Amino acid sequence: MSVGGPRRKLLAVALVAGATLLPAVIGGNLALAQTPAQTSPEIAINLGGRGWSSPSSNVDETKRSADQFSFEARGGFATDYMYRGTTLSDHKPAVGAAFEAAFSMFYAGVAVASVKLPTQPSAEISASAGLRKTIADINFDLGATYFLYPGETAVAGAEGIDYWEAAFRADKRIAEFIHIAGGFAYSPNVSNTGAWGAYAAGGVGVEVPSRFLPLDIAVSFTGGGGYSWFGNHRRSSVVLPCPPI
Repeated sequence: MSVGGPRRKLLAVALVAGATLLPAVIGGNLALAQTPAQTSPEIAINLGGRGWSSPSSNVDETKRSADQFSFEARGGFATDYMYRGTTLSDHKPAVGAAFEAAFSMFYAGVAVASVKLPTQPSAEISASAGLRKTIADINFDLGATYFLYPGETAVAGAEGIDYWEAAFRADKRIAEFIHIAGGFAYSPNVSNTGAWGAYAAGGVGVEVPSRFLPLDIAVSFTGGGGYSWFGNHRRSSVVLPCPPI
């Protein structure tokens, strides 16, 4: 689904960016997302998302005060921007950065990444919003993301490849150093092609016990696999992200 016109694209990005950056300029109860390493650090299991831009946090929302904002900034570099088995950078390096704000169970964020696609967009901009809730020791995340590709030149007169996707995921600690996660994503119109797309994935994360590491250092390893549907076509993929730093 296309936003329809560069002005609406810029307006949508400005609104999400404003909502995301608002906590940074509000005084009072401002909490930073980064905390010192603990005995049992949280693990972010990537289920085939876009790395720096996808909601992949499994932080228990009950650990945040109900009247506090949290703000997180992150970035990344990839030798090949692979998304669910497909390169978005023409097998070349890519960089990305994301910003997210959260209040209680609600969050909103925006991310920008370099891409190299046939329509020649200047970048990929992902605007996300949703809610995270912990129920019975299971962390749930329900959100939606709109993907914008401004500056497209190879489709003059067309609506472009902008589209949106809804995603649901859940994860849980099943042992002292082990997390598991599962998720499902759906878009009714992938890349504005008129075809629907769906993706199901699962993953596991293993923490290195803190007694084997230097003080204030946390190390974990994660991996996962997924299966995607695109119209009448199906494709399997494997996601093996680098350990978070």
